[in-house]
Amino acid sequence: MLNLGVIIYWRVVFINIYFSEVYLRYIFAQLDIIENCSIDDSKYYNSLNFLLSYYYYKNCSYKEIQDLKNHKYVNNLFLDSGAYSAYNQGEEINLHEYLDFINDKGDLFEHITQLDIIGNGERSFDNYIYMKKSLMDNDKLLPVYHLGSNRDMLYRLRDHSLNIGVGGIANVKDKKRVHFLNKIINEIYKENKLHLFGVISFNVLKRFKNYIHSVDSAGYSLKGVFGKIMYLNNDGSLKEFIVSDRREGNKKHIKYQSYNKLDQVCNYWGLDKDKIMEEVEYRRALNLMVSYDYMENLNKLSFENHRQEFLI
Repeated sequence: MLNLGVIIYWRVVFINIYFSEVYLRYIFAQLDIIENCSIDDSKYYNSLNFLLSYYYYKNCSYKEIQDLKNHKYVNNLFLDSGAYSAYNQGEEINLHEYLDFINDKGDLFEHITQLDIIGNGERSFDNYIYMKKSLMDNDKLLPVYHLGSNRDMLYRLRDHSLNIGVGGIANVKDKKRVHFLNKIINEIYKENKLHLFGVISFNVLKRFKNYIHSVDSAGYSLKGVFGKIMYLNNDGSLKEFIVSDRREGNKKHIKYQSYNKLDQVCNYWGLDKDKIMEEVEYRRALNLMVSYDYMENLNKLSFENHRQEFLI
């Protein structure tokens, strides 16, 4: 039985697929959830991977980041610049300060993203080249290719890095994601390792399982905030249902079928149904564990390679 204690707010999720093993690894956003987490299950020890946003953690000391990395649940950390978060707040990340942070603490992270200039692919690429020259250890640096960028940019990134991030596809439909990824893979795939920002779609992962290196998403946490919990469908995909109407502050809009499904989920995990319905932290924690199991299950499934070749 799991003992879910007080769990606080997180910020990101990440999955790694190592080509030697074709292994998917979930990397979760919003690391601060584990600071007061008491999930008493050794299954998750040294298993959870987290993305830290420089925008939120830039004032942390080496020791503070090291303590997070050494937490019993943490396997690896992934550093994101937080450029998009800063952009939404009307701010901008200082490139030189970001570089100083990386040169001081970069050994604590498995991967580090370049500093994007939102809406400007050329300046983002210039940042990547400058960072690559300035960092003491630039092998961890991940450049990013965005939906809508020209093909020449993709070739340039391919020539500079084995690892390439794919952005701008978090809020588009799977059909468009598949079309875009087919183009990228047909154009550049040799040994390149792709990271998908904001995508954990079952349809996308099962189609490109042998080509993607990693993905991230914070959806599991947001669903918990808005009263939803997740579960694994029979085919291995993620499903969700509402157990708490956050807008009303009560349960009057919860469908009867959801109560039945909630009973099944809580019995399976050994959780308190009332706490799942009433407490955001418990829903986030449950969604984390379900998401972890989702990725582990994907590792065990074999899919036909559905990638389609076509002219672009």
